[in-house]
Parts: sequence; structure tokens; C-alpha cells
Amino acid sequence: VTRHIRMRVGNVSLMPKACTGKSVQELEQMFVANQAAERQRVIASMDDGNTQRLVQETCARLEASLVDGSWKTTIPGKPILASFASAAAIPLGRLKSLYISKNSLHGFNAFREIEEIFLDWSE
Repeated sequence: VTRHIRMRVGNVSLMPKACTGKSVQELEQMFVANQAAERQRVIASMDDGNTQRLVQETCARLEASLVDGSWKTTIPGKPILASFASAAAIPLGRLKSLYISKNSLHGFNAFREIEEIFLDWSE
């Protein structure tokens, strides 16, 4: 949601065009006019109704992705894993090794799909 709004709002630029040779008063008017236009653009991009709708749509899309399995391509796994590793003060490579070894102990095979692909290729 935040990224979407940040992309819509973008940078604020008050710099007018064709400033060369203008008086101070003319420049003031040009800057104030550009400021008003930028203010309206930013306000329109940050409308409460639009933000609420965006939050609702985003949550609905994420919930649906949990049902249909598409969350694997929607949720950024590498940054999340890196955040966990950082919070736990464990090197990322070590956390990956721990994850794999714990899965193996409980009979989970994190690489089942990959192994099946290679088995199909070898036949």
C-alpha cells in the first residue's frame, strides 16, 4: 500500500519552466502556481477513500493468494527470511541450513518439487 501511494505521489517539483529573464515577482508567481498544482496532485493521490480501497483490495488479494497458493510469487520470501535472520542475530546461510535440517527431522521435504522435476528429466 505504501509503495503504491509513494509511486503515485512521486517527487514534488516546484521548478517552473522558462525562468530565464523573469523578475523576482514573476518567479514568485510561477513557483506558487507550480506549488498549488503539486499540492493538488499530492492531495488527490493521498485521498482517504482511495487509501482505504487500496488497503481492502490488497488484503483481499493476499488472502486469496493464501487460498490458491499464489502467495509464493506474491510475498517476497528472501527479504522476509533476511529480516528473520537479522532479528534472530543468525547469519542468513546458517538460518537456511537450520530450516532445512529441522524440516528433514520432521519428515518435510522442502525440495520435493525440485527433486520431482529432476527425476522427470532423468527418465
